[in-house]
Amino acid sequence: VLDGALRPVGVGVPGELYLGGAGLARGYDGRTSLTAERFVADPFGSGGRLYRTGDVVRWRPDGRLDFLGRGDGQVKVRGFRIELGEIEAVVARHESVGGVAVLAREDRPGVKRLVAYLVPSSGELDVALVREHAAGLLPEYMVPSAFVVLDELPLTVNGKTDRRALPAPAFDAAEEYAAPRTSLEMALADVWAEVLGVERVGVHDDFFELGGDSISSLKVVSRIRSVLKAGLSPRALFDHPTIARLAEELPAHEDASDAGAGIERAARDGHLPLSFAQERLWFLENFTPGGVEYNITGGLRLTGTLDLPALRSAVYGLVDRHEALRTTFDSVGGRGVQVVHASLDVPVRTVVSTTRADLDTVLRTEALTPFDLRTGPLMRVLLAEVSANEYVLVLSMHHIVTDGWSMGVVTRELSELYAAAVRGVEARLPLLPVQYPDFAVWQRE
Repeated sequence: VLDGALRPVGVGVPGELYLGGAGLARGYDGRTSLTAERFVADPFGSGGRLYRTGDVVRWRPDGRLDFLGRGDGQVKVRGFRIELGEIEAVVARHESVGGVAVLAREDRPGVKRLVAYLVPSSGELDVALVREHAAGLLPEYMVPSAFVVLDELPLTVNGKTDRRALPAPAFDAAEEYAAPRTSLEMALADVWAEVLGVERVGVHDDFFELGGDSISSLKVVSRIRSVLKAGLSPRALFDHPTIARLAEELPAHEDASDAGAGIERAARDGHLPLSFAQERLWFLENFTPGGVEYNITGGLRLTGTLDLPALRSAVYGLVDRHEALRTTFDSVGGRGVQVVHASLDVPVRTVVSTTRADLDTVLRTEALTPFDLRTGPLMRVLLAEVSANEYVLVLSMHHIVTDGWSMGVVTRELSELYAAAVRGVEARLPLLPVQYPDFAVWQRE
């Protein structure tokens, strides 16, 4: 891509994507060697420079590009761009580590985790100490979920680490299983097993060695507050990563009824501030309006008789329940604000897609349709009829009002609201004492 003009070198041929033009940066601040590596002379003779993105792409016949992956050590895990080399460099500083390689693996569908492979410098290697070392120097999302000790790293014929030959980690419970001993430990083990998708959890099994990460730790904390009625900080699992240690810590925490005492319901009589996460997305939207990079789309396959009026009622109830789904965004005095509407219509649109090609086109179009953050709504619902008694329900939202984890909450509550609407009764959902705007106010204060 050079000054907005596309210069294909061959349809279907993989290659690295270079960027150029008037908007190209001058380089990396204070990193001369990296600038020289990434910002190179334009081979087309324009006298300008191009930026090597590291993205591997290929041309499609329609002129668009397919993204095939990264050509370097950069990966994307849970929305974070991560340089694997940075993690390797930190882990390698530990005195007991003689060699290290880090991969982003997806051994379970939809769950991408960082795995560190370690070779001891000599003698025994204490994985817990290495994990503690990494956690002290890296942000939580860059700390590997699993550490695998090897006698040596597999090499290619060229002497480089053969990353494809690195084994999958075992995210199962430890061999010396120790059963929960108290009702509290049993309840904690059930929560861990549900979140991590493992059959059983022993009291001495390490949460992160079982496959846990920062996102799943938040899920565990939420379940503990809901199921055990006990308050717990998100940091607790990092400090107490076993059932035994966490059970000892729980009595020291306040009751869950006070766990959110720091967040109080804010007044709705003025402009509501953006959270820091929303502010970033609002800035990006204003910088490049109409983008679809932050669209979050999920699909549910439905079979059987569908009650369309009940589905519409369920969607209305969901939007009425969550202020985030009734929120739009605007600028006041040069700063972004949340605008929570008393009501906001989110229609259930219907289409008929009798072939797989039709369905693929519908789903692709839905996922790539931009949202208008100023006018909203920032949620769309599409019902595609595939055949008699077979449908695909597509939920699309902008990341500024939801995230991947919250989509699970949305689908569960939508199911409960639909079931209640079919029966003609009121859904039994817990009250929401605070909503997202309250969190944003609390965060700003």
